[in-house]
Amino acid sequence: MAGQYGAELPFIRPTTLAQNDSPTLDVVLHALDWLEANEYYKPDAVLLLQPTSPFRLAADIERAIDLLITCKCPAVVSITPSHPHPFLAFRLTRSGSLKKVWRHDIGHVRRQDLPETYHLNGAIYLIRTPILRMHRTFLPKGTKALVMPRERSLDIDEPCDLLIARAIVEGELWQNMCGSQAA
Repeated sequence: MAGQYGAELPFIRPTTLAQNDSPTLDVVLHALDWLEANEYYKPDAVLLLQPTSPFRLAADIERAIDLLITCKCPAVVSITPSHPHPFLAFRLTRSGSLKKVWRHDIGHVRRQDLPETYHLNGAIYLIRTPILRMHRTFLPKGTKALVMPRERSLDIDEPCDLLIARAIVEGELWQNMCGSQAA
């Protein structure tokens, strides 16, 4: 489909790697293998920008690259403050009762008083190629975090997320949040 709109398509991945459940790692490793075999090119690092994270800025990507270089770390991933807080998470038992995910007792602490936690936002995965090949993960030991604000961390995984993204764009919230940096 991208080719219909003028995108350059150096290769097409095999059908087995173009399914809804195709592991991203396998897709990236296939692309690296193709580059090496067909273009004789071995990139120093891989930058994975998932299309489901449309609100990241070029400045976020530049910060990730700077962090990888200056820290000499194996990888950088983008994260955002967790909301809701994971300490307030429950599972449902077979009988429909609540069971805490975390075993420690936090009592009746206000959410604002809980320790800060973060989760992957899916916007940026930057890793040195040899590390990716060796460890087969985008989160090897020593990975550094690039903290992004929640307003740029929407990960579109469900139809509701798409509605939120449309509301942000159509309501001009995106331009207000990011000013002239918005693309």
